[in-house]
Amino acid sequence: MVDLYPEKLVTIITTSMLEGRLVRLFRERGTSGYTIVPARGAGSRGEQTGLDFDANILVEVILPADRLDPLLDDIKRLIARGHHLTLYVSDVSVISPEKFTRPFEG
Repeated sequence: MVDLYPEKLVTIITTSMLEGRLVRLFRERGTSGYTIVPARGAGSRGEQTGLDFDANILVEVILPADRLDPLLDDIKRLIARGHHLTLYVSDVSVISPEKFTRPFEG
């Protein structure tokens, strides 16, 4: 049996204009890395085709639970400033927890 370790997965769907700001927050909070991909779909703000100059992105970050609240506080401040985004947090299990405890280089 493989040992699994608990972590938190933060998923954010937002405008591509926030990408740089989010990456800075991730670095400031010592995350180990992130994944960003284009996103399309429909929801409360209408349809996002991905063809606009300001298309949506889906951002994922895995981090230890003790680093979650400071990151969420930063993102709540973005929302309070009027930035639109959807965020959800999931419990995930990983096989190499050390990968998510050191800051990324880049």
